[in-house]
Amino acid sequence: MVRIINTMSLETFWATQAVLPELREQEGITVDDAPLALEFDTEGRLLAFGA
Repeated sequence: MVRIINTMSLETFWATQAVLPELREQEGITVDDAPLALEFDTEGRLLAFGA
């Protein structure tokens, strides 16, 4: 899974570990291995994160 905030600005986006090997193979993409903890509300909806 990949989360892209703004498709007109692809400088930064988040991806799950399953996608990282494929991203590492692409020229021009730098992978930051710092994990990001996802948080959910009591209804199970993903809370907003990063910008």
